[in-house]
Amino acid sequence: MKSTILRPHNRAHSYRLLFLCYVLLLTACGYQTNDLPRDPAHTSDRILASGEIRIGLIENRRDDDFVELIQARLVDLLERRMSAKARYQYGSAALLIPLLERGELDMVLGRFDGSSPWKKRVFLATPLGELGHPSGSQVYQAALRNGENAWISIVDSGSYRLREESQE
Repeated sequence: MKSTILRPHNRAHSYRLLFLCYVLLLTACGYQTNDLPRDPAHTSDRILASGEIRIGLIENRRDDDFVELIQARLVDLLERRMSAKARYQYGSAALLIPLLERGELDMVLGRFDGSSPWKKRVFLATPLGELGHPSGSQVYQAALRNGENAWISIVDSGSYRLREESQE
């Protein structure tokens, strides 16, 4: 009796078969594509449940009308998207960023420069605008808790949209 070894016809067939096995494995483990991206600390779920977005605003007396307008537009966009109202806390980055990291704030808005030490500790969303400064260029953007990918996706897509609109 001869034994027959089944061989894939080509490399593309092998990849399709491997991909199908991968999808089946993920499905068997309970992963669904609508579960991605996720928030391990459930930031977006908490916002939806509480109806409140906790925002830290880095105090800066030099903010101009452009900054205030773009900030108001981002917050308005997020309030509508999440069916929530913003609650603000004011302070320095040194006060607000640790609150963000502990999950006591959902977002911090302020000016960050390219050498900001915070960019290693939090996710900085797409810049809303760039403002000249004697010590170098600073960008106005949202800082978000690392790993909260669903919330990051929501805020970053809103930031990107507003930046594109402001450049037109």
